[in-house]
Amino acid sequence: DVYTYANLTYLIAREDVPEEVIYNVLETIYSEKGINYMNTVHNRAKELNINSIQKLVKELNVPLHPGCIKFLKQNK
Repeated sequence: DVYTYANLTYLIAREDVPEEVIYNVLETIYSEKGINYMNTVHNRAKELNINSIQKLVKELNVPLHPGCIKFLKQNK
């Protein structure tokens, strides 16, 4: 075993990235297929879910991209 330091990964986008691009990225990552894949490459992916987005927003106090807002509204 090798012990390492791990930190959360944040997806950050500029305001001018089209809404559709951000929506599609999130839809891919948070789809059943996307989460299943992530679970094969890293054991911390078990924590990956839509609710974690809201938790990070509260902790970081950053605005959501319109594509993320659309994704969250359609996937509640």
